[in-house]
Amino acid sequence: AAEWAGATEEELARLQALTPHPLPPLCLWFLRRMGHSMGPMTNPLLDFSVDAIFAAYADTEDYPIEAEWLKRRYLMIGYNRDEVMPLHIWYDLERPASEDALVVHGRVTGGMTPNFAIRRDAGVGKVWNVSGV
Repeated sequence: AAEWAGATEEELARLQALTPHPLPPLCLWFLRRMGHSMGPMTNPLLDFSVDAIFAAYADTEDYPIEAEWLKRRYLMIGYNRDEVMPLHIWYDLERPASEDALVVHGRVTGGMTPNFAIRRDAGVGKVWNVSGV
């Protein structure tokens, strides 16, 4: 825990401004403790930092996250650096789960037709397509 670095309240407010839904309490707990660094728990391919999320939202050419259908339901919470299959991690904020929300992974590609798979703990659950949602 000594190597963790949390996000500021200003950064949390900036993240909250990206979605019409309230951020889940578990998300806020995580970001306040590890919003900049997860220390030794850091994944080399998945970046859950607020810096990576803000950078992805700012890169509208590769990540046209301003699409209304995407913005009103999903919030990117993990940026995947894998060059072959960058399946980013998203919250489906229209599907709350206790103090959290459903976590899905998907790729925003040309034509804005991401495919998401429901993730349950360490496994991948039912695969479903949200084209046109």
